[in-house]
Amino acid sequence: MKKNNNWNLLWNPFIRVAGWQAFGVGIIIVLISAVLASYGNLAFDGAIDAHFGDNITIAQSLLVTGISLLSVVLSMYVIGLIISKNFRFVDILGTMTLARAPFLILAVLSLFATSPDVEQVLQNPMIVLDYPSFLV
Repeated sequence: MKKNNNWNLLWNPFIRVAGWQAFGVGIIIVLISAVLASYGNLAFDGAIDAHFGDNITIAQSLLVTGISLLSVVLSMYVIGLIISKNFRFVDILGTMTLARAPFLILAVLSLFATSPDVEQVLQNPMIVLDYPSFLV
């Protein structure tokens, strides 16, 4: 029975973690994933989006990740105000921050991804098929 509860917590951490605790764990994960992604030239430039770029610095990665996180939090806050008056901003902040935890997997995988040069792709678009880590 205890093992089943641990799997449920891994699958849905929001049953036990909320508010400032979720924000604390989430912001650590967001910072680690942004730094790792910069080494893999990956930018988390959208709400649920990631793109490869050229020479992405740690500062650029943190800035883009922060802007996308802030836009999601503010969007959910406005939607929360429209739908219900009975909620806490800290719960939205913690939930939206911790919900970006799967980006850590993408950040780690980006360290192993290779991509062709843009000039090579322009000359021969089929060269992308020679880079399986880029396709995945």
